[in-house]
Amino acid sequence: VRTGGVGRVMLNQAQVHTMAEEIGFEVTVFEPNPSVPLREAYRLMSRSHVMVGVHGAAMTHLLFLRPGSVFIQVVPIGTDPIAELCFGHPAKEMGLDYLEYKVKIEESSLVEKYNTFDPILRNPMGLHEKGWPLVKKVYLKDQNVSLDLSRFRGYLRLAYTKAKRFMLHL
Repeated sequence: VRTGGVGRVMLNQAQVHTMAEEIGFEVTVFEPNPSVPLREAYRLMSRSHVMVGVHGAAMTHLLFLRPGSVFIQVVPIGTDPIAELCFGHPAKEMGLDYLEYKVKIEESSLVEKYNTFDPILRNPMGLHEKGWPLVKKVYLKDQNVSLDLSRFRGYLRLAYTKAKRFMLHL
């Protein structure tokens, strides 16, 4: 979870946290930083049955999940190709149960900056053609997300069901 001003912050994290607890999850918020010992990250992740996060470098911690664990990657607008390449494909190859939550225009903070019909929102691949520096600035640094709680609840319920099944086979 990102809480700084780096981009890709989940703006309604508190509500998502509460909703996950209501579904039955025991939630631990992990905010990795350079001072967190790797063994601590490993200990937490290797005991987890589900990992949820917005696409970013911290998702690399999926490497510590056990095969069969559920990994939900929240994919902001314009990050589809890199989200799949960096974490979606590896998660599947590792035997994780991968769920991808694609952020809709109304869930992105970019809607406050650009018209809803702007190609930046409607045709992200067009911006990709203009080069990585612009893609990085717009989609990775300038974008935060506020998840549609009704829609995301379905993903959490599915993850909970899958995780319960996984726990029975341990």
